[in-house]
Amino acid sequence: MKTVYWFLLSAILTGLAFWFVVSPWYPRNPIAVFLITAFFGAPSIGALWMLFMAIRYERHPLGTILLA
Repeated sequence: MKTVYWFLLSAILTGLAFWFVVSPWYPRNPIAVFLITAFFGAPSIGALWMLFMAIRYERHPLGTILLA
């Protein structure tokens, strides 16, 4: 059941990102601009964290670096 919830969450987030990119809506509120920037910036921060952890703690980090 936990897998179904993760799948639904990822499907909703993918649909939200698709709507942000395709729709003609443009955010005028600074809070909305910040939230959208954070929404699209979070994966980059996660990849940098993954690189840091792989380089620091993995014995053979090449596979994890290529994945990030």
